[in-house]
Amino acid sequence: MNGIGGGLDGIFEIEGANAVFVAPPQVLSKSYLHYSVDASLYYARSVLLDAVASTQAPSKEAEDDERKRKRKRKNKKRVYELNEKEALAELRHQEARSCILNAHEAFRLSSRLLEFRRNCKNKTKIILSCEECHLTTISQDRDIELDFVKLAGVWQAPLYKLTLPSKVEENVVHDLDAEVGEEMQNYSLFNMWIENKRSEEVIGKVTGFNFLLPKKCRFFISDIAQIRRLIPDSSSNGYNLLVIDPPWENKSVSRRALYPTLPNKQLLRIPLKSLVHLDGALVALWLTNRQKLHQFVEQELFPTWGVKLITTWYWLKLTTEGELISSLDLTHHKPYECLLIGYALQKLPEETFAMREDGLKPFIRNVPAGLVALSVPGDHSRKPPLGLLLSQCAPHGSRSVSCLELFARELHPGWDSWGNEPLYFQNMKFFRKEISTK
Repeated sequence: MNGIGGGLDGIFEIEGANAVFVAPPQVLSKSYLHYSVDASLYYARSVLLDAVASTQAPSKEAEDDERKRKRKRKNKKRVYELNEKEALAELRHQEARSCILNAHEAFRLSSRLLEFRRNCKNKTKIILSCEECHLTTISQDRDIELDFVKLAGVWQAPLYKLTLPSKVEENVVHDLDAEVGEEMQNYSLFNMWIENKRSEEVIGKVTGFNFLLPKKCRFFISDIAQIRRLIPDSSSNGYNLLVIDPPWENKSVSRRALYPTLPNKQLLRIPLKSLVHLDGALVALWLTNRQKLHQFVEQELFPTWGVKLITTWYWLKLTTEGELISSLDLTHHKPYECLLIGYALQKLPEETFAMREDGLKPFIRNVPAGLVALSVPGDHSRKPPLGLLLSQCAPHGSRSVSCLELFARELHPGWDSWGNEPLYFQNMKFFRKEISTK
């Protein structure tokens, strides 16, 4: 983990373990000069409110109910044999378990790294203290959000525009009403690349909603049918790092209508080999703990994409007290998710890895095996920002790393982003204006 430590950009190396603690609002705020991420809107409200509720002493009725449930479970205890998929899932869990426990224990012993404390007097306020990272009062106001998926499905979709200031002076914070007396330019919102070429953030507008675009970013809003339009015009312009967070099919997500999911087979349509640079690319794929998905990725998806699996990283989810959000050994809803790390070569079969004189050894040395990233989770399905760690591991020779995020829901400076709602977390309601320039 070269270059990571001491709180650099909100990523803190944990001594005594192959692990880091991530403070997402602090990491993301480094992308902006005049704005910062509002921590009170970043973190998942359910996690915060559950932490508050846990401070209350259980009632006598609740204690009696718990004792009854324990007696009932004991009476009904029986031997249960795992089926083949469950046995494989348990084996995979046991392989991850030791490094996760070691990371969490080292985290709890690292008083130098951070302190978690709660304000019990005000049950709507939880303070997360991590050097200069503070979580303030939970906002009770939720603005109406722009639904990009629905917007793209109406017949007027080609008419929707993103409006940006055509000229912006450097180091000048522009007002949300900047279109008054200022020259503006419109861009088709869907099915085309939109870029902020400036060296600072800029505010864009879509049908009355304001979105903050970080510096030097590009994004493309479309469904997967347009995915081939992402292929670079030259193989030398391919990407060295691809981060992919698919909307995996999930019954819970479907029931709650949180976001549209995608059938697994649709992922096979992604022309990943045509996206990577000639030098190859690091591929980071977010994955839940379902054994069915792991088998699909390892047996179908990665072979089709030409990706060689190197290692698995783990995202361990914490409460604001620094504890696991659930028991580590629950059959379902484990407190961690997996990030599969692989290496892809452009338009070359998997056998090429074995044919190469150096194999993957020079590349593997740069990738920490089994790294654990600990953080308090944000809104549903929002992953911690690990771009800094991943870009340090990507092959790029003497040039800068070229990065692409697929199924993105937020933007990053210097990155390309694609998905059906990459502006979702760029809504101005998730940010607050900084008084002084960073």
